[in-house]
Amino acid sequence: MSLNIDTTGHRIFRFFNGLFLLILALTMLIPMLAVLKDSLDLGGQAEIRLSLIPKQFTLMYYQMVFDDQTVYRPFLNSIFITVIGTTFAVFINAMAAYTMSRRDLRGNKFFVYFLVIVPMVFGGGGIIAEYIWFKIIGILNTYMVMILPFLATGFYMIIIRTFYWSIPFSLTESAQLDGASEFTIFRRIIAPLSKAVYSAIALFTGVGFWNNWLYPLLFVHDPKKYTFPVKLRSMMFLGQDSERQMIEWALNNGIDVEKVLIVFEGLSGAIIVVAVVPIILIYPYLQKHFAQGIRVGAIKG
Repeated sequence: MSLNIDTTGHRIFRFFNGLFLLILALTMLIPMLAVLKDSLDLGGQAEIRLSLIPKQFTLMYYQMVFDDQTVYRPFLNSIFITVIGTTFAVFINAMAAYTMSRRDLRGNKFFVYFLVIVPMVFGGGGIIAEYIWFKIIGILNTYMVMILPFLATGFYMIIIRTFYWSIPFSLTESAQLDGASEFTIFRRIIAPLSKAVYSAIALFTGVGFWNNWLYPLLFVHDPKKYTFPVKLRSMMFLGQDSERQMIEWALNNGIDVEKVLIVFEGLSGAIIVVAVVPIILIYPYLQKHFAQGIRVGAIKG
């Protein structure tokens, strides 16, 4: 039996709720459209204009990005780190959450409070401590320094553990009575029923690995191991050299630099769009599980 409430108060609430969500969506969408417009506009970025339509359409900025042969190696590095890191991060967080979800496990509270909550509250020891630790274990200037520190996250463990609690205990209990091991229960029962929360965690961790530029910048000195965000960051901070490069591209493409305003915002906008597009392309494949996984993992207990 469903309860259908359609009073004046509820209609007013739905109206203002929809209006608020629309305004919130526009505040997120308009800046991105403005960046996209700058990346496609050959002139007029320096003017104060509210239009999101390019004044003079061009793909020159994107051509500059992709014609740089040094872009492709960092791009492949980021794909490798994101795929490997996300796969192992989801597996490790899922296994740890399964252990903490067993209320009958001795020391369960110790794992939850001292291995999950305490690191979340107090954080790490800082960049210097991390540098010393990475040097001791020998992962400086390797791909592992960009993967290993992010494989286990207490917040994700709590979300997955809460999701596990929504699965009927009778399923695992019956499997135990049939002689199934804990790993068999996890692999054959828990994991197939938890695709929703795994998809949500995969999206979170994947975005984190893809956008990570600080660790490669600080702990990697081999340019062949730089990630895509590090390369894009270097392109965004070229300063006067970038302007001279854009003017050279304009001359090579038959563009009169005296009549066309070529500014740094165009190249910056193209770089931002290129960095965001891979995540936008992946999101639709995970979206059908994303909302369900976050909702159940955050509410049920």
